[in-house]
Amino acid sequence: MTPFIQFLTALHPLSPAATIFITNATETIYLNRGETLFPRGKIAHKFCFIESGSLAAYRPSEEKNIATRFWLENQIVFCTDSLVNNQPLIEKIVALEECKLNCISFNKFQTIITQHIHFCNNILKIVANEQIHYMEWTFLICTSTYEDRYLYFRKNYNKIFNLISAEAIASSLNMSGSKLSRLRKMNH
Repeated sequence: MTPFIQFLTALHPLSPAATIFITNATETIYLNRGETLFPRGKIAHKFCFIESGSLAAYRPSEEKNIATRFWLENQIVFCTDSLVNNQPLIEKIVALEECKLNCISFNKFQTIITQHIHFCNNILKIVANEQIHYMEWTFLICTSTYEDRYLYFRKNYNKIFNLISAEAIASSLNMSGSKLSRLRKMNH
């Protein structure tokens, strides 16, 4: 059983037929550090399970790129608005290191949903987990001190802490680069 199938089965059991279909529908993609999975302004035409590696989403701002989301190993990149509603991404999604991704195209995704209706339970949990992540992140940014945000990031994203720029970390935590630098010195 592949890590992707194990991940999906942990969300909700898959029928043998769905397991076979998903295994056959999955495309493996390898990205090098800095390569783009989904460019800004394009449709995210697939969703991907990160078997190894990590990714980040960046959105342009007047002065710099703002890091808006990070994904780690054993997580799913599922851009709901783009994938399901056919809307162009406002962010680009880039590999922070070498990645191995297991991806399913939107067309095959639609087939899975129609032929294996119970797979909807897996998708609902994926989408719910993504929404919970955004709500928790928003709550963190709105209610936590700068130091608490920094410590949260170190605890939950320690693997990628040295893979991304201080500017990206600061932008994702809604703080200045100088504030991040002071926090790094205080907490080392």
